[in-house]
Amino acid sequence: PALAPVNEPTLRSAGTSGTSGTGGTTGSAAGTTADDLPAGTRVGRYLVEGPASFGNGAVRATDTVLGRAVVLKIVRARRDAGAAGRLLLDARCSSRILHPGVLAVFDAGVHAQLAFAAFEDCRGRALRALLDEGATLAVLPLLASVAAALDACHDAGIT
Repeated sequence: PALAPVNEPTLRSAGTSGTSGTGGTTGSAAGTTADDLPAGTRVGRYLVEGPASFGNGAVRATDTVLGRAVVLKIVRARRDAGAAGRLLLDARCSSRILHPGVLAVFDAGVHAQLAFAAFEDCRGRALRALLDEGATLAVLPLLASVAAALDACHDAGIT
């Protein structure tokens, strides 16, 4: 079934209190993504630990309720409501996929003008690193796994 689009005007007014549901406060809101959020910043129930190695608005964080490591993808809703809406829609779509090759989505929302999606924290080696080391044959099983994950996405109605 198709998902309804996220209501972008809601993003412009949501979460302006500056406090999380667990009583914490948030950091500054300078850029469009979260690459510049300092460690210790609260985003709802999540405590930012530092940048994720792959950037693009992603930070490593701890879920303070469940005590687990997550990766937060963050977009500053006030600066780019369209991107924030797409992030939330992507999280809703991704949450429908249960496959070992697709990161699990734990949560998504808006907090203090920060649209966020909390994903499973998956650490590993970059495909580029394997290729740079000449491990071309080691990449073949990974590509099969990627194809299976893509098939799971298509089965969930995501094209």
